[in-house]
Amino acid sequence: MSGGTDTTDTAGGGLDVIVLAGGTGRRLGGACKPDVLVAGRRMLDHVLDGVAGLRGRGLPAGRVVVVAPQQVALPDGVLRALEDPPLGGPVAGVAAGLGALGLLGPRTGSGSRTRYVSGADGTAVSGASAPGSGGARAGTPGTGAETGAGTGPAAPGPAVALLTCDAPGSWRALPGLLDALARAGAGTDGVCVRTAGAGGYVQHLLGVYRPAPLAAGVAPDGVPLRDVSVRRAMAVLSLKTLTPADTWILRDLDTWEDVARWDQEQAAGPGASLPALPAAPEARPAAPEARMGEPR
Repeated sequence: MSGGTDTTDTAGGGLDVIVLAGGTGRRLGGACKPDVLVAGRRMLDHVLDGVAGLRGRGLPAGRVVVVAPQQVALPDGVLRALEDPPLGGPVAGVAAGLGALGLLGPRTGSGSRTRYVSGADGTAVSGASAPGSGGARAGTPGTGAETGAGTGPAAPGPAVALLTCDAPGSWRALPGLLDALARAGAGTDGVCVRTAGAGGYVQHLLGVYRPAPLAAGVAPDGVPLRDVSVRRAMAVLSLKTLTPADTWILRDLDTWEDVARWDQEQAAGPGASLPALPAAPEARPAAPEARMGEPR
């Protein structure tokens, strides 16, 4: 992977991306999940490379932050975040990612009760970066993403995508999610994936959200939540869902059996190919359940 630096501000309608890559890897025997090799590459690299590929095909430029401990190597230009103290759950991880992006505002206080002050417009505070980072790996020169080249999805204005490293095909949902949020209008806080069938459930950690409502959900009154279910945190948001036809999007690799199956299927099929842009199924009201990436 090649990483460029970019200072894109989402105020112009870009798409920032938070990739959750923490947790204990309990069902993988304690392995560092983002570093697990799947089809010859780290799980995390599948996601980062997929996002970069979409940028070059018209997905709006923006920053990328990975919520992961220091031992997880990141490409140049990718921001790092981690909840303090660590292992606070995926909601705390999302709050940490928003903090690294400057979307929760400057900190006051310390420890698990760290507070953030919202920007004056309630959406974003620009100019934030993680220590030792040069910005974001996003619309790098030569891709055409910075000029909107290609046939990209409609943009709803500033937006933040949530992905998890243990779903290496999750990036494929971004064009459809972004387009669905733009079409949903200002009254919708986000659009996330819902699995198919009568027993389908909502994957809140695979979605595209407006920054201010997302921040209010994971850090009400500026206080990041810890050890709280994703479903509970997201209950304050007005959400719609879509069910992607691409089944690679929904594959969550939690066990070594899952990893082996993915390897076999990747070798047999075109799962690594880029999806068409845009891809926006009809959005519908969200169901009250979320499982992907929970617990981390």
